[in-house]
Amino acid sequence: MLGARIHQHLKNTQTTGLARLCAYETLLGREIACVALTVTQYTLLEKALQNERPHLLVAVTRVL
Repeated sequence: MLGARIHQHLKNTQTTGLARLCAYETLLGREIACVALTVTQYTLLEKALQNERPHLLVAVTRVL
């Protein structure tokens, strides 16, 4: 179901592993876009996206 995972992150449902985006004041009142793309040069696309739209949050996978 397209968008289900983003919905869970935004609404803070009880599923494990959520980013809890609703808890960040920097995101309040901002639009969040969810896009699914098939690309052949992921690194170039990612760099272009980050240059145009810098991250509002920085996620880490290590234990803090």
